[in-house]
Formats: sequence, structure tokens, C-alpha cells
Amino acid sequence: MTIDKALILVTVVLMVYIFIDFFVVRQDVSSILVNVNVEKDTFIEHEQTMLSNQLHISQTTRNPQVSAYQWNGTFSLSNICDHSEKVNPNCLYFYKSYPVFLYDKKLDRFVSRQIMKTGFWKPALSKAILRVMKKYPDMMFVDIGGGLGMFSLEIGMEGFDAILVDPSVANVQRFCASVKLKHMKGSVSIVLNPLSSRHETLHMAAESDRLSEWFIMDDNPLKMAQTNSSSLSLTANVVATTLDDLLYLPELRPSRSLVVYLDTAGYDEKVLRGGEFFFSLKKITILFTDWKYNRNPIYSGNIMKYLVFRGFQPFDINFRISLLEKQQSDWPETIAWINKSFRM
Repeated sequence: MTIDKALILVTVVLMVYIFIDFFVVRQDVSSILVNVNVEKDTFIEHEQTMLSNQLHISQTTRNPQVSAYQWNGTFSLSNICDHSEKVNPNCLYFYKSYPVFLYDKKLDRFVSRQIMKTGFWKPALSKAILRVMKKYPDMMFVDIGGGLGMFSLEIGMEGFDAILVDPSVANVQRFCASVKLKHMKGSVSIVLNPLSSRHETLHMAAESDRLSEWFIMDDNPLKMAQTNSSSLSLTANVVATTLDDLLYLPELRPSRSLVVYLDTAGYDEKVLRGGEFFFSLKKITILFTDWKYNRNPIYSGNIMKYLVFRGFQPFDINFRISLLEKQQSDWPETIAWINKSFRM
């Protein structure tokens, strides 16, 4: 064979190879685009199974009533609840009929003081959450920025499952100590991190007389404007995870519907932006939000667009009054964002 013929043969072979490779890759890309939702579901379910298997052995050595996780690149089990009984026993009070550990009222003048005085915390909201949960018993409650976890405790005592998401070690230890005092009918889990739009380290703080109410200082002008900077007795740099990361928790099986409470003191928009997969893969029936620090149009407008686009409409917590017909200045402090597919 001459050199010219050999070159021609090599060229033809290369052209055929390139054509086949291009055709196969194009078909693969089309397949991925068509099946993107199936791929996401399969990926999340696979990762949940892997994580569940990895955590099962160590989980059995801890308090069977509560599982605590912490994110630092991946979720791992935390020992935060192992010695929670060491919290101050002099701050043991009753929430409704449940014994709970609180802060001294001088150190927590809103939450702990209110519970000590009345035995309740936001009773109208508590009633609204339980109303939904009792109608659909297989639902799970996700309590984001839940502080001392009063709602999660009540949900667990009523026989439902709950996840408390809060970055404060002191809050979580009190929550764990409260859980250990009672026989929970449902399961409760903890994520010891703040949530944000991405993985990052956030600067958090609490005022000296509001120790249960940790908040994120970064890019939070509404909260900071109402905070006395000289009273910030506790500050810490804390690793943030996202709503999407919560999908890896074994408790959040794919078929389970959720009721969510979001109270992050003006950081709600960033939390929601970290939940693209969370909102597409999970059926969230109602999202309760604390609106006090979201009234600035810059933030409230983005939150409204995000939720309305995903099929949610704002109501009062009695589920009767549509707030789209009201001026935002007249909106109540707590909003019930109801999924349009949900019927009370």
C-alpha cells in the first residue's frame, strides 16, 4: 500500500469515528435533558440510602428518640445531645403540659419569659400547624430557625415526625434535654447548622437578653437596624448548609409531604434560594413564614416571586383570608403560604 492510500484510509477511519462519537454524545445529552427529573430523583434517593446505611450503626448507640446531624461538607452524626442533661435544671418549666428546659428569663426576655409566664409560645401558629398535620398524618414538620424547638417538641408529642434546624448549641442542648424527659410518640431530628443560599461561613450573633434568638449578621440590614450592637454578647462563625442538602437526610424520604416553618430573622430569601431541588422534589403543602423582618420590598418582592412561581399563595394562619388582596403593610406577622394543590 502506498503512503497516499494509507493516509486516505486513516482519514476515512477518523471521520467515521468522529461522526459516530458525535451522534452517540448527542443522543446521550438528549436523553439526559428529557429525563432530568428522573435523574434528580434517582440521585437523591441513592444518596439518602447511602447516608442512611453509613449512619445506621453509630445511630443505634445514641438516644433513640433524637438524631442530631451537622454539616461540614457532608452530614455526620453529632454528639450534641449526649450530655444535654447538664443544662441548668433550675430552668425547667412547662410548655402546655410538657416539661421543657428554657433560659433564665433575664437572659431570654421574649421566648423563655413568654413560656414561663403563659405556658405557650405563639399558640395561634401552633394550632395552625397541628391542624394541617392532623389532617394528613404522614406529613413531616421541618422547623427552620426553630430556636428552643417548641413547635418540634409539640409535633413529636402528638405523634408526628419533626426536624429542627438551628445553629445554636445551647438551644439544641435544651431541646435534647426536653426530649429526654418525655416519651415521644413521633421522632425528632436535629440539624445543627444555619441555612443559606450556598455553602459558606456565616457570622451569627445573639443579644445578651435574647439568647435563644440567634440570627445571621451578614447582609441582614432589617434585623441589624433593630438590634443594639452593644448588646451582642454572643457571636460565632458557623458553617451554613442549604435546603437542598436536607434532601440527603434519611428522614426525608422522597414520597413524604412536608409542613415547613421558616423563621430566620430576615434571612429567608437566601434560605429559599438554596432550595431549588428541595421545592421541586418535595411536596410542601404549607410554608409558614415569619414576616416581621421581610417587609422591605427589596426582600419581600423576591420572596413573593419565588413562592408564587412555585404555586404558593399567601393566607393568614386561619387559612381564610387571601393576602394578595391586601397591601403588604397590612400583612400579619406570620404568613401561611399554601400550595395551590393543597385543600384544607
